[in-house]
Amino acid sequence: EFLSMWVLMMIGPSPFFINENTGVLEMQLVPALPFWLFRNDPTAAENEQHSIRFKLFSSIDVTYYLSQPRNLYGVAPANYEIGLRDGSKIRVDGPTIPHDLAMNIRRVVFIDYIAARF
Repeated sequence: EFLSMWVLMMIGPSPFFINENTGVLEMQLVPALPFWLFRNDPTAAENEQHSIRFKLFSSIDVTYYLSQPRNLYGVAPANYEIGLRDGSKIRVDGPTIPHDLAMNIRRVVFIDYIAARF
């Protein structure tokens, strides 16, 4: 029961879904987190002062950054930064991660971290 609640709070009810328009798998992180769970780091960049971090599939670091102090209840990120194991970074604007990256994340292939900005 605890793990079910944790998954719902950290990644949302359906992180992987089939896009109704394109028919392909995509990913979207929609956490349900109160602001008090976020760490406050005043030395961080202005839009990264409030953050929370966890491991997805035991190997992918996921960090949520808040641009302003607020609760996250059913809010999708404005954008993602996905770091690959070869050191390159991919920026995804919008609330969903496209098919190719979603498949790599699901397979835990080549993905080092995900930074989601709200």
